[in-house]
Amino acid sequence: MFTIHFATANHRPDFIVTLRNDIDGWGEDLPGIYENDEWRFELPEQRYPAGLAFKFVLERTYWMLGPNLFLQPVAGGDYRLAEHLKARL
Repeated sequence: MFTIHFATANHRPDFIVTLRNDIDGWGEDLPGIYENDEWRFELPEQRYPAGLAFKFVLERTYWMLGPNLFLQPVAGGDYRLAEHLKARL
């Protein structure tokens, strides 16, 4: 497993932030868990051996602006993304 963290105080649990990617399909919402001012997405690295391009989506409607993000995950990887460093949702 690897973990993607999206730190945000603006998009708390009263909103839903999901992750969409090129492997599972851009129409498939992967849910996260909101805890300690961040959304946490835990994914199996075996599913993404060549990496994955992804974006965060707010309320299953509003896509993150800007280019896709890309990760080449490793087992136990812990990837932290801060809202102020990324395009606005």
